[in-house]
Formats: sequence, structure tokens, C-alpha cells
Amino acid sequence: MQPSIREAGGGFHLSYKGRTPKASKKRRPPSAAAVADTVATMVIFVPLIVLIVLVTIQASIACVISGKMTQGAHLAARALATQYGTTPSIAVDSTMQQSVLTNVRIQNYVADNGQFEFSNTSWQTTATPPTVTVTCNYIPGVGNPPLAPFPTFDPLGLGKSFKIKATATCRLH
Repeated sequence: MQPSIREAGGGFHLSYKGRTPKASKKRRPPSAAAVADTVATMVIFVPLIVLIVLVTIQASIACVISGKMTQGAHLAARALATQYGTTPSIAVDSTMQQSVLTNVRIQNYVADNGQFEFSNTSWQTTATPPTVTVTCNYIPGVGNPPLAPFPTFDPLGLGKSFKIKATATCRLH
């Protein structure tokens, strides 16, 4: 079916030799191969998309927890430094330190004094400037109510290998 163009009275005329094409054809149902390709694609990509979404959610939760641990460490260091200004013996009195830390809480993130840790060099009273350093750890299951587990979805049991903590140093007042 070849079209031919001929000049007809000042213009061009397009005509087809033989049959003219139909305006619309009836749509055929998809073949079995197309259906199989679609299913194979979905089997591969849907779980991959779900996995990407879950990992993104867990990474976001980890970022929030990390920020709250940083905030908790700063609050604890500031509270201890302020208390040192009125009671310098707090640097060596762990009972007094624990009573100050009892007031440092962030709902759903810092719920227990056991989340704070000090090293042998946490209190630098002779340094210039004198400082105190506190580390705040996220420990799932501690406190009342208990802190949420992390990661929240852990089918492989890898949650124990994730440690989220932050350290803050504050100048003594």
C-alpha cells in the first residue's frame, strides 16, 4: 500500500492505492510473554523498593536517636558543671553525680541514669579551662517505660551490634 501524491488544481492530493487504512483497530489482549515479563519485574523491584523504604526509615530513626543522645549528653554535662560551681566535691562523689543525673531526662530517649557513662578523664578540674565530659548511650529496654528497641524491624537479629551514643564536654562553672 504505497501512497501517491499528485497535483490537483493548484494543490496536492494524497491517495492510497489499494485499501485505505482503518481508523482504529481493535486492541488485542497482552500476550503471555508480556504478562510474564511484568510479573518478573514486579517480583524483583517490589521487594527492592520495600527494602529501600525500610532502610530509609531505620536510618531516619537512628538520626533522631543520635540527636537525642547528643542533647542528653549536653544536658547532663551542663547540669554537672553547674552543680560543680556550688559543690566542687561532685567531681569525686558518684552518689551526688547520680542525683544530678536523675533530673536529666528526654522522654522516650533518656530514661535512666545507666545511660550516662564517665571515663577516668571525665572530670578535668586542673585543666585550663576545667571541664566535665559525659557520654550518653541509647540502651533499648531500660527505664520506665522502657525505651523502644532499635532497629524496630530486626529479622536478622543485628540490633545488638548497633550502638548509638554521643559525648559532650562542658566547661565547669
